[in-house]
Amino acid sequence: MADDRNHRKPGVSLWKDTAHMEPCPRLAGVAGCDILIIGGGMAGVLLAEKLQKKGVRCIVADAFRIGQGVTGGTTAKITSQQGFLYQKLIRLQGKEQARRYLDAAEDAIREYETLASRIPCDFRRRSNVVYTLDDREKAEREMRALEQLGYPARFREKTELPFGVSGAVEFPDQASFHPLKMLFGVAGVLAEKNVSFYENTRIVHLKRWNDGGWEAVSQDGTILADQVVIASHFPFYNRQGFYYLKMHQSRTFLIAGRSHGMKLPESMYVDEEERGLTFREAEGLLLLGGYSERTGKAGSHHDCWKLLEQQAQEFYPGWKTVYQWAAQDCMTADGLPYVGPYGRKYNGLWVASGFHKWGMTGSMMAAAILAEEITGGEHPCSSMLRGGRHVPLLPVAANAGSAVQNLLRPAAPRCRHMRCALRWNLLERTWDCPCHGSRYDEKGRCLEGPSKNDLPL
Repeated sequence: MADDRNHRKPGVSLWKDTAHMEPCPRLAGVAGCDILIIGGGMAGVLLAEKLQKKGVRCIVADAFRIGQGVTGGTTAKITSQQGFLYQKLIRLQGKEQARRYLDAAEDAIREYETLASRIPCDFRRRSNVVYTLDDREKAEREMRALEQLGYPARFREKTELPFGVSGAVEFPDQASFHPLKMLFGVAGVLAEKNVSFYENTRIVHLKRWNDGGWEAVSQDGTILADQVVIASHFPFYNRQGFYYLKMHQSRTFLIAGRSHGMKLPESMYVDEEERGLTFREAEGLLLLGGYSERTGKAGSHHDCWKLLEQQAQEFYPGWKTVYQWAAQDCMTADGLPYVGPYGRKYNGLWVASGFHKWGMTGSMMAAAILAEEITGGEHPCSSMLRGGRHVPLLPVAANAGSAVQNLLRPAAPRCRHMRCALRWNLLERTWDCPCHGSRYDEKGRCLEGPSKNDLPL
């Protein structure tokens, strides 16, 4: 199939072009359920699948199309190796908690594999490798941390990459897949089991009843639910949680293409540096990504797709790009996601966010944790991922400083989330919020949250 794709498709990911789902209705009128899941990406749909198995009535509502947000732009790696995480996790949380997190991530891979046995999605076991260009000691520290946890990682000095590395850590038996084939397959099964999906249904107001339960209001309707899960990428409900201080959003640029005679890598690769390059084979093409930067960052006007193409031409002469797109990720202060009660106190509002570029693994982990907690159980990782946990103060202070600076900056238009001054993104022709990552197109239509409203342009 890849050999027939000869024309560049800017702004369209490989996944969106090769998997499709019939449209779902827009909410009109009043609907009711046990659990409303706001966000129809991988985390929301997997959670609905787990809750449905437990006999819980769910509704999934998405502001756009199911799976067309972050899930449609992912690199689609499923791995318990999330950068050089475990040396930091042992230092901050201890060996026991670090091992629990590692086990939960490995469980996520196995759960995907079980689903893939019923839903064709190009699932494939392969190694994941995190490399460093100039900090061998950091890679060696990660190996020592993994030895403490009893995990059989491998240290590598040579890789399949078209350049040398200082050191690399390999996790064997990880996985890749086609995320939208998986998502659409799961959603199709759930729809047959009376799980309701509503597209183009942006929840603009949440109201808590005094006697329990929630009222969620969209443009044309209302959903009444006993409990609500906000899995809409960046949490938009500002009355609890303070997520706008504890996270920022980052954009990563990706291309997929090929050159004559190129050898595709068997393993998946990612630089441990945030702006470094990521490599993986997908549908006969090489997916190359990198040049991550904070959404709305001042001066970020480089043509990152052009830079990626230049790198690809250097590595693989004769390179031809077939797809180019960008992905947006929520980055947390401590590198761990927020999964659990939305605020410090339980009131029937839950969150799944902050997957820090590891959203496919994090989505399955979040679904397992929330399905357990919502139905009265407790997951081994519940306490360490709660939204009310203590986080490093320096990133929080940096986020607060950025917000104040952009709140005071005299510019128009202003973001509809918290009134920060927007910046024009010349490369993607969007208005981007440097505070919390909301994005709008040229006509003012909201493309990314936490904003819930369009610009009055």
